[in-house]
Amino acid sequence: MKTVQEWLKEVDEGKLVNTYFSLPSNAFSIAILEKRETPEVILAFVRRLKSLTPETPQKQRVFFASTSYRDGIELILCDWDDLLTKQRPERGDCVFSEFAHVMGYWVADTELTLKWIYDVLAGVLAQLSFFGYTQEEQTAGWKRVYQFARQEEAKLEKEGGIDALLQRSIPWEEMIERMDTELGRRPDPEARKLKDKIREAVVKYEMYCFEREVAAVRELLRSM
Repeated sequence: MKTVQEWLKEVDEGKLVNTYFSLPSNAFSIAILEKRETPEVILAFVRRLKSLTPETPQKQRVFFASTSYRDGIELILCDWDDLLTKQRPERGDCVFSEFAHVMGYWVADTELTLKWIYDVLAGVLAQLSFFGYTQEEQTAGWKRVYQFARQEEAKLEKEGGIDALLQRSIPWEEMIERMDTELGRRPDPEARKLKDKIREAVVKYEMYCFEREVAAVRELLRSM
């Protein structure tokens, strides 16, 4: 297997940048919302990552692709040890990981991952650039999130805690009915049941695909 940085050094930069801008996940990027992203900016970001000296993280982690019903593939990141021992290892992301650490994360040599390698790498870039394109911007973003979480936690405690929040929450069925009313749709219980079945089928399908890819990655790791 190769690390993220090793792959970045091998792939075509132009194709990678084009793939980056085609990912639906980029709609959530703070940088895009602030209208700061351009192909030139992302190309410079890629080259900066390629020039970093990778640092060995405390836990080895592995990126790989899994089939997604809606988007073709989904980028998965799991701990190496969990992949060896768990059927459904916990999934993570690298939004809150240091750039130099992520450059040392592994990319699995599974058939699906290699087929979608540009999408996998573009997904890594999307997560890393969530707060910006430098370690300083990323660290500042972490601090903003932490401060916001502390403020929301204090607000929640002031309003009675999680139990009080749950008591005030709107039941799912009532929320759907409100949405139907606001959108001018007539309530259709049968159609809602069919939608629920589709959602359940998608969840089962994607979990099956995830477990299948985990098994493939596990076999790969055990052979190393």
